[in-house]
Amino acid sequence: MNLLKGLLCITTIQFANCYHIKNMRINDNLGRELVYHGVNLVYKLSPWHSSLNEFNYNLHSQMNDYNILSELGLNFVRLGVMWSGVEPERNKYNYSYIQTMKNIVGNLEKKNISVLIEFHLDALSEYYCGEGLPDWAVNNSNFPFPVTSAYNTSGKPTREQCLTRDWWKYQFSHEASKKYQELYDNTSLRRAFFNYWEIIAKSFNESKNVIGYEIMNEPWPGDIYSDPELLIAKNANEKNLQVFYDEIFMFLNNKNYLKNKLFLFEPITWSELGSHFKNPCLNSNDNSSNQCVLSYHCYFPPQISVDQTFKSRLRDMEQMNTAGFLTEVGSDRLHDIFERLDESFQSVSVWTYKRNAGITGDGSMFFNKNGSNESTRLLLNRTYPRAICGHGKYFNFNVTANTFVLIYENNNACTGMTEIFLNGKMNISISPESEYFISNSILYVYANSQNIDIKIVGDH
Repeated sequence: MNLLKGLLCITTIQFANCYHIKNMRINDNLGRELVYHGVNLVYKLSPWHSSLNEFNYNLHSQMNDYNILSELGLNFVRLGVMWSGVEPERNKYNYSYIQTMKNIVGNLEKKNISVLIEFHLDALSEYYCGEGLPDWAVNNSNFPFPVTSAYNTSGKPTREQCLTRDWWKYQFSHEASKKYQELYDNTSLRRAFFNYWEIIAKSFNESKNVIGYEIMNEPWPGDIYSDPELLIAKNANEKNLQVFYDEIFMFLNNKNYLKNKLFLFEPITWSELGSHFKNPCLNSNDNSSNQCVLSYHCYFPPQISVDQTFKSRLRDMEQMNTAGFLTEVGSDRLHDIFERLDESFQSVSVWTYKRNAGITGDGSMFFNKNGSNESTRLLLNRTYPRAICGHGKYFNFNVTANTFVLIYENNNACTGMTEIFLNGKMNISISPESEYFISNSILYVYANSQNIDIKIVGDH
């Protein structure tokens, strides 16, 4: 077909700005199932965003970076909009910081990259050798007892002190565990957290490429010293996180912030036997739509195996009738993980694009410390369906043979096009014959009244 006609069509459907769950998949209002492949962008120290003025393989982030992501076929960024940046002083919001983050979102939109806004925390606070809560929300007294003797009872521990232990061990401190529980309980801290999310939703709800909000990164069980049974993931999910997610969902939904956006909720990271959650969307008073997505991470440890992780998460998805999104994964066993994601048409964002300045994980899957390219980035350069005009039945990308197969049940009501990223020069076969064109490494296939079988073989 005429390429100009095709490009004009693209401009009208690039971002639907309306997302919901159907058939355990993320859908848009054009009748398409969506798949995201992307990265995490989280800056873990003040000013809580990277420099935007120059390219640097370590910490900086600007349009050259977004070009790299786009050329690899990545269509997604999980962006940490930090509470410390939004509300550095109690009840005083930093709209300059929020505008900076909105500018980042706008620049990503120019490269056709979707964004998930998330509250990122590791070990909860800089006072606890991590990040997450603003300073005003934390009182330090005897950290990190009983992990070890107190570091600095008058203020924040030094970086050198923090680096004497793996960061995740600090969550076992009395102070950190108690502060997590305070966040989950009906306290002034939790109310402040809800207000933080209201500011976020007000600020980003009109951004066309923002697909939704992930409420909390890698939640800790709570006060494990008052209730040691919380260390059993099922107990923590049921006692603390279920109520927490239900109430914040209702808070945002009642204010109409989740009409078109997704709400992502994550279980305790070691929920290997199942999350035992109920879907917050379906627990609400408004069951007209399902905006909720189960997010989860995959690292070894705490995960036991790829098979066990996906078995548990797929069971969770079926029980809650929702989609899954692997919002963090490291480089270990990435090939096997992608195969399992492909089988169920799930989305993924890897940890991480660049080093993030903090002490709670500063690796990069794109750049080595000397600036050379990290080899694992090549694993992300995959042919995959970004949008399917119907219901996906089978999807496989064979890395060795560089072959791709997609079979889907057509949606006659679809008003968009199927979009497939091509990771190189490809020979394309579509049955039954359908109109298509290629632009900027994206194969666009027009809707067809029949089921579609697409086979793609790449050059070696």
